[in-house]
Amino acid sequence: MGFKGLLGTSEENYYEGHMSEPDFFADLNLSLVISGIIKPFEKFNLKSLFLSPLKDIDAIEFRQAVFRDLENDELFGILKKFSLNMKTVIGHLSTLEKLYEYQREGWYLDALLLYSSSIKNLSNAFSKLKLESAGLVSFRDFLLDYINSIAYKTLVQTAQEIRDNISDLEFLMVIGNGKITVSGFSGGEDYSKKIIDSFERFGDYATHKESLRIKENDGMSHVEAAVLALVAKKFPEPFKKLKDFYESYKSFLNATILNFYYDLQFYISYCDFIRPMKSMGLHFTLPQISHSKNVMAKETFDIALASKLTSEKKETITNNFYLSEEENIIVVTGPNNGGKTTFARTFGQLHFLGLLGVPVPGACAKLFLFDGIYTHFERSEDLENLRSKLEDDLHRIKEILSQSTSNSIIIINEMLSSASVMDAVSIGTKIIEAVRVKGSLCVYVTFIDQLTRLKGTLSMVSQVDPDDPAIRTFKILRQESNGLAYARALAEKYGLTYERILERIK
Repeated sequence: MGFKGLLGTSEENYYEGHMSEPDFFADLNLSLVISGIIKPFEKFNLKSLFLSPLKDIDAIEFRQAVFRDLENDELFGILKKFSLNMKTVIGHLSTLEKLYEYQREGWYLDALLLYSSSIKNLSNAFSKLKLESAGLVSFRDFLLDYINSIAYKTLVQTAQEIRDNISDLEFLMVIGNGKITVSGFSGGEDYSKKIIDSFERFGDYATHKESLRIKENDGMSHVEAAVLALVAKKFPEPFKKLKDFYESYKSFLNATILNFYYDLQFYISYCDFIRPMKSMGLHFTLPQISHSKNVMAKETFDIALASKLTSEKKETITNNFYLSEEENIIVVTGPNNGGKTTFARTFGQLHFLGLLGVPVPGACAKLFLFDGIYTHFERSEDLENLRSKLEDDLHRIKEILSQSTSNSIIIINEMLSSASVMDAVSIGTKIIEAVRVKGSLCVYVTFIDQLTRLKGTLSMVSQVDPDDPAIRTFKILRQESNGLAYARALAEKYGLTYERILERIK
């Protein structure tokens, strides 16, 4: 099978792509995640890729296989080196028109030879390493055929001969009386060798001078350009071959190799983003994606929060969850500031990232092939819509329930805070029943314990330190909700239980 790209997708394998961020991005802090991934790669227009989940399991597994290959640090390093070289080649080709005559052609020649050595080194590395992914295997086969083709070999051989001929030129430059004279070198002391020998003690310049041919800027003044023109006039034949070569092969970059280079940035950008978190001991896994709603994850975490904490050298708390056959709604309760909202975000982030085909936070995970994510997070009142906060909450949840399907994910965080407890119980019960009947996967964060005992729900509770209930552990455990347990723990801490009060009275 020929190489058809490293992303393994065609337009029909995407859900409708987002050119702008979907509504749930802000609620799940995915805006921060995607921004962190693509910021160092701004020139590659990666955002549309990270906004477009896949709907085909084969396409997801295609990308996962590439990421699995990239777990080999040697291969990842080789591909990153190739990527940096290609960036240099493309960058220099884009500046050619700004350069002086002969300098332009020389830079072009150096760019071509760097391109040649880069793909040769990549092909050699591919031949020595074990590749499993269809994407990398098919590109390896293409690359081998490409570099062994007569046309490519002729191109590189001609370029190398021209460079060697120019590199072998020897000339004498005399500066004096405001003039520069260039003539053939007919013997005598080689001052350039003396200069190199003099500076050799300060480093390895002489050893690596060839690797410095391509500079970060053009670095040539008009005086140097004039000297170069004098040298070309003195040695017309090699410089004519250089100009003829430049005019004949202005587009040496192969389109397939360019596409591979651009596709590769999707993988490198994500690997670079998660590497610091992995160095802190956090796990990332390639999840099993299926149509089953029996989802689970172990040692998972909010990737946006983890990225921030990692930069601050702080620990990230991980959590586990699983849903059985009869359950499709996780109801999360517990004390305020105990990690409930973070857990809800984690659930949504996991599923979105999973459908991009990238490693997700956790030691292992099984995730659902959803068709959409809908979120309802607390918002301040909008004075323009003239609705009360409760009315606005109900309007938003009605839209979510009408738009979502049995294959959707719904995340509700602390709604109905403006309603009375009796109304909140009644409305919350109806919402959960509607979600249960519809069959959507749902995480519902609430202060209402009664909702955890409804049909189709499982209860998860944010924990506190048993020795000091004022301290949150940020662990969310699967257990029966009992708000009184937290109240009793506080009462015990401060000696306010019925028994302790009676003791003091006696």
